[in-house]
Amino acid sequence: MKKTFTIILSIISISSFFILLYIQDIVEFNNIKNAEINDKSYNITISNKINTASSEKTYETLVKVANKYNASIYNSTISFIKDKSILTKYVYCNEDYFFGKFKLIHGKMIAQNNKNVNSLVATFETGNKNQIGTIYDFRSNDKMVITTLESAVNKKSFSGDYIVNLKNPNNIDKFIDELAVNLKVDVIKKDIDASESVNSLQAYIVIIIMYVILILIIFYKLLNSYKEFGIKKMLGFTTVDIWIKDITSLIKLQLIINIIIDISLFIIMLKGYSNYLNPFIFKVCMSLIIQLIMSFVFLSIPYIYISKITISNMIKNKKSMKAIVTFNIILKTILLITFILVSSISLKEYDSIKSFYNTSFEQWEKKMI
Repeated sequence: MKKTFTIILSIISISSFFILLYIQDIVEFNNIKNAEINDKSYNITISNKINTASSEKTYETLVKVANKYNASIYNSTISFIKDKSILTKYVYCNEDYFFGKFKLIHGKMIAQNNKNVNSLVATFETGNKNQIGTIYDFRSNDKMVITTLESAVNKKSFSGDYIVNLKNPNNIDKFIDELAVNLKVDVIKKDIDASESVNSLQAYIVIIIMYVILILIIFYKLLNSYKEFGIKKMLGFTTVDIWIKDITSLIKLQLIINIIIDISLFIIMLKGYSNYLNPFIFKVCMSLIIQLIMSFVFLSIPYIYISKITISNMIKNKKSMKAIVTFNIILKTILLITFILVSSISLKEYDSIKSFYNTSFEQWEKKMI
């Protein structure tokens, strides 16, 4: 029975850690991915007709209009190297807060007035001699580069989407109109895309199911241990004594399992320790405390049954048929709910996969036509 408890408690611990890791990873990445976005931000699109113009003149025009309206301009592109995506941000800043959003592991942050227009910082070692700093990335699995907008001259197109921050947001229409006139192309204002949402419901469902299974296992154990509890009561142990002894053993077991698993996963999933990880470590510790409280509360529920076990039950070798029937009903109900949940999740996954392939097929058909 202890082995079963160990396995289930391990699943709960692992699931909890990965939920926190998953959420923290997305939150941290969104913080750097959308560092330029605030309540004064607008998304504009510059037509690809601009590609026929000189990139130097285009850059000069962008800077001229940006300086006039005290605006900051950010353009993001995604490239792929060995199937790994790299997000590159080209920035022209008239504000200080943007660079303050990033945590540096070493080196320094680029400055708008830097003499080397090709200076860059990144979340990884790029091997580029112009890299002057390395940005902290939670799991070191997201590749992002930040460089000056001027470095894009003669390297990339200036068409595409830009995030624009204005000191006075009321000037956005004037800014767009003047930019369109000077660039002689269409400039369109669009809605800003929302950040990636965090959905860990499925993992939480797994944890809840594991706790329910634990409760059922303990209840089953109690049903089959009525003689043992009867003897303990004959020896003077109260229901509370039996409950405290058992629940304390379970809590100790869970504490040991969690500590071992959390430390192991921390070493495996995160590359080294830094002060920037302290908030995540705090969340893991809080999660452990919550798990222990949940275990104490939920796993104590089956012990209500002990109070109904009498010495006469033991002497007569009499099991509580009512409790057994109740256990069977609860077990069947839990299995049914689990089946429905698993089926629902599977259907959603199937629908998303089907939708993806249908869309891909339609696009392929259009290309063939």
